[in-house]
Amino acid sequence: MLSIKHNAKLFYRIDIQKLQNIDKESKEIIGRVNSTWSDIEYLNYLFHKNFGRLSDDSEIGMTFSALLVFSDSFYVHMSTLYLLLKQLGEKHENVKKLLSLNQKFFTRIQIIRNNILIHKEKPDYKKQLGSMSATDPSHLIEHKVVVIEKDGSQKIYTLKPLLDIYKMSRLLENAGNLLLSEKAQQGC
Repeated sequence: MLSIKHNAKLFYRIDIQKLQNIDKESKEIIGRVNSTWSDIEYLNYLFHKNFGRLSDDSEIGMTFSALLVFSDSFYVHMSTLYLLLKQLGEKHENVKKLLSLNQKFFTRIQIIRNNILIHKEKPDYKKQLGSMSATDPSHLIEHKVVVIEKDGSQKIYTLKPLLDIYKMSRLLENAGNLLLSEKAQQGC
């Protein structure tokens, strides 16, 4: 789970100051990655702040449902991060390799974003048959959605936003380290 940070200066994921010799386009993409990550950090902070109040809430069911909707926003931002990393991968081979090694994770993020959360207006939008929600003791929220696939079969998607943003934070950290090592290799 991500730690709760109370200072927005701690929200960056890739330290652009250490990548002084990187090209302008890559700097712009990294800036957008960091900006999108800040959105995730703010959501994470508010999510946990409100999650901690659930035990005293007389409308706990409604509050929990609202937090599920709130948590879905993480997937929109993670999808944006994936697309930005893909752009970065076009210029940096190590980032491209990192993406290919984690393609299953990124595909899952895109499926959740595109077919479960966003494109409800499209005719092939996955129809929700129902949903249920649960948390484990460490507050790793799970949101299970039963959907009908295009071929008519049923499939369950389990959304674990707090676990997924933790994985994304590690991937962004690795991308930053790969960019630093690439810079070091070019300097030799």
